[in-house]
Amino acid sequence: MKVLFDMLSGVKPRPIDMIYNGSLAVDNATKRYSGSIAKMMDYDDQDHGRFITFGGLTTIGERPCGILEEETSAEFLLDDADYGPLYRKITPCLPSTVVEAEYARKDRAGTSNLDTNFTGSTTSITCGDSITVDDVLIGGWLYFTNGLAANQLHYITDSTTAGIIVVATSVAAVIAAADDLIVILPPMTSKFLFDATYTGIKSDCDDATWSHPAQGISTWIEAPGIPKQKLDRNLHDGLKIANARFYHQFTFCGTFANAGATKPNAWMGVPA
Repeated sequence: MKVLFDMLSGVKPRPIDMIYNGSLAVDNATKRYSGSIAKMMDYDDQDHGRFITFGGLTTIGERPCGILEEETSAEFLLDDADYGPLYRKITPCLPSTVVEAEYARKDRAGTSNLDTNFTGSTTSITCGDSITVDDVLIGGWLYFTNGLAANQLHYITDSTTAGIIVVATSVAAVIAAADDLIVILPPMTSKFLFDATYTGIKSDCDDATWSHPAQGISTWIEAPGIPKQKLDRNLHDGLKIANARFYHQFTFCGTFANAGATKPNAWMGVPA
């Protein structure tokens, strides 16, 4: 994951040094990768002082503030008995800062990010996992990484809570449940499922798993012989493209709700 630019200034924000501890309530001994999301502590959590931490910790999506720019695996809490806190380089992300993440086939730790358990053929595909909200995948894409449909790319025109995904062009093969796919979300989705290292996007057709609020902007493709470009139904739907890579650009705008379930961007202030 990387910061591209800020929409207000037109340039990429510079990394700054910030106090970082990659775990919540203990001195960190877990590897945190460069390119991972960083967040400030929850508003109501100051048991060990306030600091920046790993974006996948409680509460997910609350107070995102930037992208970690160095790999690290050892920090100390502010109230550690022997050692002081450490600073790490973080590129700040305002609500107007555009970030890009890849739909990587594996996360930085080597765990698969692919989705599976799809069956069907032609234009109607059954997702073995649930889809919670009708139509939530319209405008997204399916890319098959193996099986008889390997390397095929298909634009999604409908999705239902019955687990049916409709694509615009016929899949030229029978899909088996063991086949692996990349599920590219609609460009302007408002939630993502990030992988375990929080450096990329994990594929999952079930929108109930998309736990991190962010405002999507555009989706991109890159492949041998195809320079990096926005995904376009008129250009890419139904193509067979080997070794394709996919990206999503978005902002960490945060969310707001009347019932107090707010998860704003950390740079937007604190509650009174």
